[in-house]
Amino acid sequence: MAERPTAVYVDENSLPHNDDGPALEFADGSCAHAWHGNPTTPVSSARAAATA
Repeated sequence: MAERPTAVYVDENSLPHNDDGPALEFADGSCAHAWHGNPTTPVSSARAAATA
């Protein structure tokens, strides 16, 4: 059984989403990133600034 997340961020359609960090955070420090419901990998702030 999986542990419940300590923080959940969603978009206007209630899909997991967070532009500034993980969409799901867990008490053990693990997290999951998502963009409008699609799993993603974390992007470093330096890389994000270079593409902006």
